[in-house]
Amino acid sequence: MTELLAYRMAGASAPPEWFEDYSAGMQFSSPSRVVTDDDVRAYVRFSNDVRSVLGQTEPGPLPIPRLYLFCLGVGLLLHAGGGYIPTGFVAFSGFDEITYGRTASGGDAVRSSAVVTELVPRNTTGMVVYRQQTTALDGEVLTSSVQRILVQKRPTDG
Repeated sequence: MTELLAYRMAGASAPPEWFEDYSAGMQFSSPSRVVTDDDVRAYVRFSNDVRSVLGQTEPGPLPIPRLYLFCLGVGLLLHAGGGYIPTGFVAFSGFDEITYGRTASGGDAVRSSAVVTELVPRNTTGMVVYRQQTTALDGEVLTSSVQRILVQKRPTDG
């Protein structure tokens, strides 16, 4: 992936690094990626989750396992560049929900996006809440999640 993570925020000149750099409505998006049948087979070998290939008797694209598609969507954002996970990252604080839309198949191109929906300040940190979606190129939702990360506040001098 040579493209960097795209982010959009009115007046922003750089990706966020600290909790104070985030604002509700800030958006992040990844480049697209084609998921191949070989990707599905590799996931099956690694995870031993054979459900997607069991009973596959007809030639044609393999169905992409839902959990793999969800993980790929988060991974696209994680590895696409700065901002989604900032310099001041402390920890993932979990997923409030994970939902699945339509099934995708080998050969489908997907992309991922996230929108900051809530900011919860704390003493020296803050919680950034995202709504993340993995979509087909036509915009149809394949997976969706609400996730939280803990981010440090900007260090102060003194």
